[in-house]
Amino acid sequence: MFNERSGLVAIWYNYVLARPHKRNQVPNLSNLRQVVYSKLEQENDSKFMNFSQKNEDK
Repeated sequence: MFNERSGLVAIWYNYVLARPHKRNQVPNLSNLRQVVYSKLEQENDSKFMNFSQKNEDK
């Protein structure tokens, strides 16, 4: 089982972060794909929250 700190998760996370159109290439190996996708969603949520907060401050 993989978690957010797994080396393979970090590799695929960075790969997809740099090339979002390659997201479907993450292997469906155990829970690797789910963990990578979850980490990407957290990143998107974080960026959205930061953007929203900056716009509220204006």
